[in-house]
Amino acid sequence: MFDKSLIQEIINAWNSDQNNPRRDRLKQPIPELSIIRKLIEIAFIASLEKEEDRAITFSLSLFNEDMSKSLRGAMGFKKPFPLNVETVTKLAPAIDPEMSSFVVSKSDTTDELLLCGVVSFSQPENRFNKVPGQIGNLSCTRPDVFTLTTIHPGSLLITRGNSQIGRFAKGEFVAATPSPFAPTAMGKYIFSFVEQHELYKKYGESYWHIYRDSLDFILSEAAARSNGASIVLVNENHFPAIKKGFIHGYRFFKKYGIKELFSEYMNYPTIDIPRDIKMRKMMSERLQLIAQYTSIDGALILSDLLDVVSFGTKLSAGTWSGEVLVGPDGFNRGGQDFRYDHFGTRHKSAIDFVGEHENAIVFVLSQDGPIRGFVKINHKTILCWPDCTVSMFI
Repeated sequence: MFDKSLIQEIINAWNSDQNNPRRDRLKQPIPELSIIRKLIEIAFIASLEKEEDRAITFSLSLFNEDMSKSLRGAMGFKKPFPLNVETVTKLAPAIDPEMSSFVVSKSDTTDELLLCGVVSFSQPENRFNKVPGQIGNLSCTRPDVFTLTTIHPGSLLITRGNSQIGRFAKGEFVAATPSPFAPTAMGKYIFSFVEQHELYKKYGESYWHIYRDSLDFILSEAAARSNGASIVLVNENHFPAIKKGFIHGYRFFKKYGIKELFSEYMNYPTIDIPRDIKMRKMMSERLQLIAQYTSIDGALILSDLLDVVSFGTKLSAGTWSGEVLVGPDGFNRGGQDFRYDHFGTRHKSAIDFVGEHENAIVFVLSQDGPIRGFVKINHKTILCWPDCTVSMFI
């Protein structure tokens, strides 16, 4: 089904990640091309299936047999099942990809792939849900093996351990890069907003890290809650000039007070652990509420302090006639043309709006998984980061 060259791209990305001295990888051999190809084809077709009229989600981790038997958290079936679309579709509801994955191994006697059991692990942590401390050896980490996870129908995430190798969507593979929020990438333009903030002048890099993580959290929550949306980040100092591009949908007469939450959180030392956990929980709940507004048709407009300006908003701007280039990533790659002619009206509207307003940053959340970011850098150039979720870490 899939061309050999596409599978080779994935293998090359695995090898590049493994051989990068900054990654400090254990040298795990990647299975042969035919095995990877078969696994991807089964996962891709299964991701298009439905169980009781609902799209299914699942994760497949490719082990050699010895590793799967010795791994903590692995529960083996008494008798393995042949790995096929029907079996994956039927058993997928038993898997929560954030906490578990099917164990897949190659048969000892044939080229057949077998579904051998389930491996469980701890949910991913972020700034807002991390609980300090360790409980001996009871917790299990994600296995450091070739893993496929469904994101949306026809869209697969390729990982090892807690790190991404890349994303497979619409028949194309996009290799993982350092976070687009890195200072040499999109983070440079977001930081130009943040460095003007009173809290940055008071707390410096600590505030920037909290702000960056909060924006990332809003994007990831919005992606999980909506079927495609746009989020516009607007510099409040330039709002009067930008607001003519908004046809407002729904507005509040009060603010969510994100700045006040940040200030309260940073005013107290983290050694007060119960209070620290409560504050982070409160912040995450507030950010989740904001992300929920992307479920309404139209753009969510946020101030650079992450307060809601409006939601369900229509963007209005003239047609952009300049160039759109791929923005630099943390490896200083980029600069090629970004082809957007095959994308829908949401992407075109975002590009037109950014083209008219250089003090705005627009994120477009697609139904196929990627979150694309757009920034205007001069009168003839817009930069696009093709996937703001493709980072080195899950």
